[in-house]
Amino acid sequence: MNKRLFPLISFVLIASFLLSSCGPVTALPPVTSTLPPATPPDVQVQADQIRPYIVEQDPPAGQRLALSSGFRVVFDRDMDQERTSAAFSFLDSQNEPVPGQGSWSDSRTFSFQPRSKLEPSAVYQAIFTTSAAAADGKALEDELHLEFTTTDALAIGQVFPTPDAEEVDIQTNITVIFNHPVVPLRVKEEQSDLPQPLAFSPEVAGQGEWVNSSVYVFQPEQPLLSGTHYTVRVEQGLKDTLGNALEKSHLWQFSTRMPVIGNFSLKNSYQQPQKLIENVLLDQAFVVTFLQPMDAESAPGHITLLNSETNQPFPTRLKWNDDFTVLTIEPA
Repeated sequence: MNKRLFPLISFVLIASFLLSSCGPVTALPPVTSTLPPATPPDVQVQADQIRPYIVEQDPPAGQRLALSSGFRVVFDRDMDQERTSAAFSFLDSQNEPVPGQGSWSDSRTFSFQPRSKLEPSAVYQAIFTTSAAAADGKALEDELHLEFTTTDALAIGQVFPTPDAEEVDIQTNITVIFNHPVVPLRVKEEQSDLPQPLAFSPEVAGQGEWVNSSVYVFQPEQPLLSGTHYTVRVEQGLKDTLGNALEKSHLWQFSTRMPVIGNFSLKNSYQQPQKLIENVLLDQAFVVTFLQPMDAESAPGHITLLNSETNQPFPTRLKWNDDFTVLTIEPA
């Protein structure tokens, strides 16, 4: 046999064997889904499905309600004014109704004004029951509760000098700080018509200034009297910028320090000598420094230079500096 035909015959036999071992090829049917076609969900909300609700209130939540003012609410739609007004009540902290007048500025805006001033620092509730309804007939799904906290009464928060303070410097200013703005902000030159709230006993001449809308500082023209008991008073009736008045007069007291010598020295020599000094010059002057201005006219009758051997006064000349705090005693 021809050697070239042997590989060819072997290949034909192998191919025939492989083909004879395979069955007939059957076509598969196409895959089809038995589920219905998907449709997008309907998320639309019909207007008549939404109950009335409040979209705005004045004062807004978290802001204090003024004692003499009312409040206002705005609904999302036109309301049945008669039914909604009848469903409204305004209650105090004891759940008692507060007399007042409700009104509508338009078909969506309801306002309530109390007949009298509200209590300071108190919590009030405005309530609309489910009887309240819109003009389309839809009633509230649940009661609406609005909570209001009123402002604090006008009061004095701090004063300086502090109440019952002693040894107060006679050069001090008197300051009062209110818890509310009392005056509008103005520069010093435009404050002539603003209230001057402080009264003094004994009287003190001076000029006051509102450094801001709630802080008043009084500056005496002259230093306060030494060793004096002062009473400062703020009269009732002072009003803040909202019209709330100070219900009770406020007073406090303080005392200034007694006259005190801060330093004694020999002029151009010893300071605060604590022992006998010898060989003092015959024209030696003495210097006394006070911690407050002194009454120069009272000095001659109360200052004496004595001869320690004869116990007789020696004639002197007294000289003061410009603010009467430093006295020079010279031998005459």
